[in-house]
Order: sequence, then structure tokens, then C-alpha cells
Amino acid sequence: MSKSVKSYRAKSVNFILAFTFVTRKTVDIIMGNKKGSKVAYIISSKEFEMKITETVLHELNRGFTKRSGAGGYTNSERVIMMTVLNPKKVQDFKRHGTGN
Repeated sequence: MSKSVKSYRAKSVNFILAFTFVTRKTVDIIMGNKKGSKVAYIISSKEFEMKITETVLHELNRGFTKRSGAGGYTNSERVIMMTVLNPKKVQDFKRHGTGN
């Protein structure tokens, strides 16, 4: 692996970590620093977008932010959804995510 590729990957990882930190702090401010609130990212192929949307909106009763993206390795189109959950909803979210 060339030095420039390693440098690019290191910069990407640093950017992702900084982005995650800033997102978390922003959510804390918006949610009034409620203890235990969680940010959940759902990254999926476009084919499951409507099913996930219906589940989050109607079964979990949560809003979310949706963005378009692409896989870094395959460059395939992806949908990225972010939602904030209070501690009581985390288990419901996990249960829906695993299909149980």
C-alpha cells in the first residue's frame, strides 16, 4: 500500500471520528443533555429504504434525517439515516434491526 493511500485513510478516519463527536455533541444540545440518549445510524441499500422508513416512522414513532451516500469500496448507492433514541427506545430499535 502506498504512503499516499495510508495517509488518505488516516485522514478519513480522523474526519469520521471528528464528525461523530460533533454530531453527538449537537444532539446532546438539542436533546437538552438527556442522559442516555443515543444516535443511531442506519446505512442500507436503496432497496430497503421504504421498509426502514415505515418501521422508524410508524413502529418506533421516531423522526429521522436521511442522506444519500455511496459505499467506499463498491461505490454502490446507499441511504444513510440518523435518528435519536431515548434509552427506553434503544431495545425496540435493536429488536427491529435484527428482525426479531
